Amino acid sequence: MWRAPTDAKKPWVLFDINNTLLEREYLGPGQRRYHVRPGISRLLELRGKYHLGIYSSVSERNARYCVEAISDAIGDELDVLAAGGSPVVAWPSALFEVVLAQRHCVPDSPERIAARGGDEWDVLKPLQPYFPDLGSVVLVEESEHKSLEAERSNLLLVPAWHAGEKEQAPDTVLPRLVKLLSDLASSVAAGEQPADMRCHAARISTDIMGARVKADEEEREESKVTKTQVNETAEELGEESA
Repeated sequence: MWRAPTDAKKPWVLFDINNTLLEREYLGPGQRRYHVRPGISRLLELRGKYHLGIYSSVSERNARYCVEAISDAIGDELDVLAAGGSPVVAWPSALFEVVLAQRHCVPDSPERIAARGGDEWDVLKPLQPYFPDLGSVVLVEESEHKSLEAERSNLLLVPAWHAGEKEQAPDTVLPRLVKLLSDLASSVAAGEQPADMRCHAARISTDIMGARVKADEEEREESKVTKTQVNETAEELGEESA
């Protein structure tokens, strides 16, 4: 069984896949289209500060396909940046150092599933078996119920990524997450913040979730104003032609 080294000098940041780093669109038997979350290449900035990994409830084979899609999307984003003259972060041979998948999860209890109206196949993602030092790891996840109650302080909750949502502000979750984690690493290195990641996960979650709510509200208000202006213009044109 894989376990994180106990002498690791950097904390671990684990990412869920579905609706956190990408959205999978079903096209038919054995066919998927992957919509990777914007800003995915910004994760490269965390490499020197954290160990990065995947923790997904999909099979290892499907996780591999998703990681390949993420890798392709990172390459595409870097190409766009380079073409625009922006500095490009070095692209390592492997971004994620470990991939934990379905077999690393455990079934959720029928009582918990029934209480939230979940699905019978819902699972939990335990951290303790793989990370003996729970202070050295956070799980970036869009579904709170996948985290064990005893490990809730390790959960870094982010808004779900749905590529096709309307009246949604441009998604800036990953760039904001990277900045907050980078700032934290600098503060910890300077002795200004405790190294225990559990002391910071909830604060970072609140920041990201709050920023998303505010951005979506502003987007909806802007959309209302635009629609009002269009309607007023149409009414004016109708009056002129009458």
